[in-house]
Amino acid sequence: MPESNLNVFADMSKVGVIQADPEGRMSFHYSSSWLGKHDNYHISVSLPLMEGIYNPTLAHPFFANLLPEGPVRERVTNELGISSDNDFELLSRIGGECAGALWIGPFDPPPVEEHRYELISEDDLYDLIMKSGVFSSIVGSGSVRLSLAGAQDKLPVRIDNGNVMLPERGAPSTHILKFPNRDFRDLPANEVLMASLASHIGLHTAEAQLFCVGDIDTCLVKRYDRIEDGSGALKRLHQEDMCQALGLPSVRKYEAEGGPSFKECFELINNVCTEPIVEREKLLKWLIFNLLTGNSDAHGKNLSLLYRADGSIELAPFYDLVCTLSYSTLHRNIAMSIGSRSDPGAIGPRQFDILAEECEIGVKWLRNLVLDMAEITSVALESGRNYLNITPSMKDRVIPTIRKQTRNIRNAFRQAAGIGPDRKVPFKLDNH
Repeated sequence: MPESNLNVFADMSKVGVIQADPEGRMSFHYSSSWLGKHDNYHISVSLPLMEGIYNPTLAHPFFANLLPEGPVRERVTNELGISSDNDFELLSRIGGECAGALWIGPFDPPPVEEHRYELISEDDLYDLIMKSGVFSSIVGSGSVRLSLAGAQDKLPVRIDNGNVMLPERGAPSTHILKFPNRDFRDLPANEVLMASLASHIGLHTAEAQLFCVGDIDTCLVKRYDRIEDGSGALKRLHQEDMCQALGLPSVRKYEAEGGPSFKECFELINNVCTEPIVEREKLLKWLIFNLLTGNSDAHGKNLSLLYRADGSIELAPFYDLVCTLSYSTLHRNIAMSIGSRSDPGAIGPRQFDILAEECEIGVKWLRNLVLDMAEITSVALESGRNYLNITPSMKDRVIPTIRKQTRNIRNAFRQAAGIGPDRKVPFKLDNH
């Protein structure tokens, strides 16, 4: 193993040091300078500020969760010529631009004035997409240090006057460009549609839009963990997903495999968020929206905590929203069960009653929230031609899937409330 230590920085402040044992398992300790800093923060709920060393059982999951997964990881490690299970070495190679505020590498980060970006032409980007493996091809070139968790092929970029630019040497990006999957060509359009719908009915979502590269639709997502400071320079905000906060490895992101349950996420934000009442309702709306729209892949890594510059902690804007039920080859069961049920077709008022009791919230209040969101979503689907990005495949397959799932939930909750199927339920869309 060429390096046994990696430095962890936030901006130009040294947060701590990662150490690897002979098996590559990572431990971590905060630096004394960071512990003495007046505006410091813990990098994870699972790694509170303290002197001493966090052993690999606690530290390794947090840092490993910053890395790509699945086929993307396989391609990246092949390009770099390292073992696919070597988290430490992979992080040392690509840890310069992670989700959140951290810069990780075997040396110190370059100062802001040395940040560089390389313009990538539309033709070059198109060629990379056609070959598949955009992220691994860029990382394998050795000119950039980028890390993005997840199994979908995507690339951190800076968008400047419509130009796509690649960050070099760990410079911060402004957007994430997400590419179509060989088996799911319309995945970018699906995500943009879902983000548009969620935003319209009142969920706080990451901004997403279709970005055409030649005749290929990609999904361009604005990073919520990157903001401009007073001078126009990009500043990183810290974030961590629920697996990191709960100390779980990425292979346990699904509840059925030992990953976060909704109750665990609910209790976590209740304990750590600055305004827990506000964030709890956001989380409930996220769960309901995913059920209404057939997103069965809403797992623990698709929820994050965002650490604001003022020291407050809140739920990050929602991301990776996809109507997975529209793809017959994908798993049907939802990632986080509701009332001990995972089949979206078998979840109704009684399951939400159980959830309300588990989370110690009002049963009637939660039923009303589900019904209200179902009504709003139904109206939004029918009236949303002017604001939803509806491509032909969305119109023919995804919209009907969402419409059917929403109708089933709405009718079940209407029946439980004694409301006839044709009766108008009063609400104002503008209020949501």
